[in-house]
Amino acid sequence: MWKTTFVLCLIVQFPILAQKDPCTTADKKAIKAFQTLKDEADINQASTLFQTLYNEFSEYAELPFIMAQKSYAHHQKLKRDPRKADEAQKYLTQAYLMFSSSYKKCKTYHADNLYLIASVLVGQGESEKALPYLREYLTFPEDDPTRLPSDHVDKKATAKSFVDAYDNAQKFKENPVPFEPNMVQNVSSELDEYFPMISPDNDLLFFTRKVNRKNLGDMADNIVEEFTVADHSVIDPNVFTYGTPLPAPFNDGTFFNYGSATLSTDNREMILCACKKEDIYGQKYLNCDLYTSSYKRTGKGGNDYQWSPLVNMGPDINTKDGWEAQPSLSADGKTLFYTTNRKGSRDNDIYYTTKLDDGTWAPGKPFDEINTAGKDKSPFFHQDGQTLYFVSECNEQRPGLGGLDIFYIRKTSNGWSKPENIGYPINTEGDELGLFVSTRGRIAYYSSYQNNNWKYIG
Repeated sequence: MWKTTFVLCLIVQFPILAQKDPCTTADKKAIKAFQTLKDEADINQASTLFQTLYNEFSEYAELPFIMAQKSYAHHQKLKRDPRKADEAQKYLTQAYLMFSSSYKKCKTYHADNLYLIASVLVGQGESEKALPYLREYLTFPEDDPTRLPSDHVDKKATAKSFVDAYDNAQKFKENPVPFEPNMVQNVSSELDEYFPMISPDNDLLFFTRKVNRKNLGDMADNIVEEFTVADHSVIDPNVFTYGTPLPAPFNDGTFFNYGSATLSTDNREMILCACKKEDIYGQKYLNCDLYTSSYKRTGKGGNDYQWSPLVNMGPDINTKDGWEAQPSLSADGKTLFYTTNRKGSRDNDIYYTTKLDDGTWAPGKPFDEINTAGKDKSPFFHQDGQTLYFVSECNEQRPGLGGLDIFYIRKTSNGWSKPENIGYPINTEGDELGLFVSTRGRIAYYSSYQNNNWKYIG
């Protein structure tokens, strides 16, 4: 009787003893073989060795994980050389397949399987497919340090930031604002157009257009930003024309680039950003400052108005080695908001200045109610004198749809309200920039980065 029992026990237990745990490499032969693979520095030799080992040890999650790490490291090395982009992509694909194989064999073998699968998917524009892996990374068991990357804390923070940003974006999409964005006809072209400004009478649209002014016979491109104006079409007064570069004193070669502008309510005073190459501290530097120009009569008679030569607003506003741009003038002409990147700013910060009784401007000050450690830019002070729109990088404290979003704050009895995201579908997962509301208050214009181009939306 005992013999029968013993045989039955062997039959029942044998399959259990024969099974190998894919999460743990216990086989001494496999351990030695895997170490040989780890030590192999040549990627081609490693690939050959992997194929040999896979025939014998395919059940272990460690084997494809080792090869995934090698392929990913080789990809990182190759991608530094633009000439090897195709080869780098090949090894990235191989790394992705290996990380996926390791993960399928053992979901808890190593946290890097999850993170790097997600990283590749995000890089390919497959953010939604990456999310489950990142969510799983956030809950990955942390009791065994050998299953965590050395930079696990940083990767976990990055994963959380990505997941939170996606979840915030979904909340905005589930509660869209009543606004139907449309691309501005004619003005929006195959070129980049940005920084819109409508004249107070709503007749003219000023903007910056990036063009290639390469001359016939030139070898190199000559990419410049031109200050451009479009008026209403004669055929259809509801749309603007394509636009033409403004004549002198603009686009006359004095300045290399032009940025955004702001107009006084009487259309007579303009403040704009213009950039020119200067010798700063012994080095060539593209210096962008704020300038003023007045629309004055020339004395020739008739409709002889002309914009005056641009005048630098001086050291109280501009910096010698900084960057000042994106001005917005209040309706009463007494307050000017602008963007700067200078010594003392944390990145792109919004500053403001007030006009003094003698007509000069007070030294600019940081707008602390808005500025963060990231990019804060493109202020627009509404004609109501109460609402300020601006662009800011989305983060945990300032949630949005991703990238640069448009926000707004309002004046209160105690100062300013907290910044609010203007919402979806105005904001998207891409970057939005330079919102401008017409004086009639019914139409807003802004730039949106879509399909690798900046376009005007209104």
